[in-house]
Amino acid sequence: DAFQGKADATLTIVDSPPADDNKPALRQTREENLMFNSAVSLNPGNYKIEMRNQQQKTLAASSLQVPQHSSRFVVLRVGNEAGKSSSLIEHGKPAGFPEELIVFQSNAMSGMPTHFLVAALSTVLALILQL
Repeated sequence: DAFQGKADATLTIVDSPPADDNKPALRQTREENLMFNSAVSLNPGNYKIEMRNQQQKTLAASSLQVPQHSSRFVVLRVGNEAGKSSSLIEHGKPAGFPEELIVFQSNAMSGMPTHFLVAALSTVLALILQL
């Protein structure tokens, strides 16, 4: 979670049928809340990651296809609420950036531990936001 602000969004993972599947779903769609700053294990399949507000309205969503072989994915909530305590200044006023969801596969750097990759990416985002 690299978001700076008071917004209370939650992450939810939802079963999603394959995009090329024209058949009606034979099973009930499952969904489960994801905790920020945590790791989960997923079975191969198609999923959708949703960021929701307190009223359960979907603010952002991203599809996720987990292959048969092991893969690592990183899900980040990024953004910055403009406020008096914001260190980001634009035209003399506190600057804000929208709350967004980033989902990417990290097995391109298979030798690097995922927590290191998340820490490095969060640091880079924080530095960019400080500019």
